[in-house]
Amino acid sequence: MELFIDGKTIVAQAGESLLMLLQKLGLDSEEMTKRPIAAKIAGEVFNLNYIPVRSKQADHERVSIRRAMAASKGKVQLLRYSDPIGRDVYTRTAQAVVFMALQRLYPCARAKMNCTLGSALYIEVRNAPEFDADSLKQCVHSIVEEDIPLLRQRVKLQEAINHFTKVGQTDKARLLQWRTQPYFDQYAWGGFADYYYGELAPSTGYLSVWDLQPYPGGFLFLFPDEKNPEAVAAKREMPNVFSVFSEGERWCELMECETVADLNELV
Repeated sequence: MELFIDGKTIVAQAGESLLMLLQKLGLDSEEMTKRPIAAKIAGEVFNLNYIPVRSKQADHERVSIRRAMAASKGKVQLLRYSDPIGRDVYTRTAQAVVFMALQRLYPCARAKMNCTLGSALYIEVRNAPEFDADSLKQCVHSIVEEDIPLLRQRVKLQEAINHFTKVGQTDKARLLQWRTQPYFDQYAWGGFADYYYGELAPSTGYLSVWDLQPYPGGFLFLFPDEKNPEAVAAKREMPNVFSVFSEGERWCELMECETVADLNELV
């Protein structure tokens, strides 16, 4: 199938991912401002591990053009960090890597994304008296260096519920009880599995610009500066904002409504 990726033409063979195709075209780059992180096809956002033309399992001599590719007539728009959607993909990738590292170091810990403070995400860590932000930072760095592929997979709903129950993510397991579809899409690697409201980067190695610093009750994860993505954004002290979010968290605890699963059950 003939594709048009950012204005460049290439013929996609069965089994080739978007990442493989843009590398052939010389569109990949190590620079944050130039490196594609996801793609938009027919109005939908896709991971770069997406395969536009795949072999049919029943007959490997025949190929199947994916629905989105057919709808776009082969047109693919690459998304970078400069694009708001690209920044969202980078943010979700950072969350995945951070929680992967937390599971490695503190499997019994309960971590919660509370709020953003400027260009930083505050994550609270509970049930981990030995928690150390510097150790976590080293683990995140190791996972980035490993360049682990981030592949989306579809599993049976009950299988996902059983997994999240087993690893102690009971709020997520309870939330899935409300899902009507018999399947669940997740990103998984080794013993780690999670779901994000949108796509991730192709691998952990794409998390190239970041910092992690200790903060009361947890840590801050700092993202690239929007005006200069090659550098980490400066840490901003926002005590009033942090105080308001902390008060909101306390009210949620008092009302016993800290998660969407809690809210569903109360309703």
